[in-house]
Amino acid sequence: MLIECIFSLASIAVIGFQNLWTIRHMGVLASGMLATATWFSVLIRKPFTLDYARTHTDRSLWNDPVFLRMNFILTSAWGTIFTLNALLAFGKMESVLLQPWQYETISYVLLVCGAILTTWYPNRIRSRAARTARERGSEESVRS
Repeated sequence: MLIECIFSLASIAVIGFQNLWTIRHMGVLASGMLATATWFSVLIRKPFTLDYARTHTDRSLWNDPVFLRMNFILTSAWGTIFTLNALLAFGKMESVLLQPWQYETISYVLLVCGAILTTWYPNRIRSRAARTARERGSEESVRS
């Protein structure tokens, strides 16, 4: 809710008042707010990925430590990406070190890596859990 409010106010500043400061700093503001909200969700122990993950996960696993840890890891990864993107936006805005297209490329690569991680990591955890369950099952049948 807070992020939507801030983006709405920024849009009003840009469109309604032709606020050039907001336009110039929009990349830093947007990525900075996303990073702040993401890290805050980790700080209060409610990672923002949890709500999305629950829509794809059986309710019986919602309090499972592995499920919760996976979401803390994914949220922290996104927090890092958003933080780096805020720094990249600042570097681009101030023309530090790199060309603008290089900042954009790095930013997009980070976002794509985050999207890949968000898909790949949960699948890896599920596969590992299934393999562990199968191994435990075969150990128990040997003992019987």
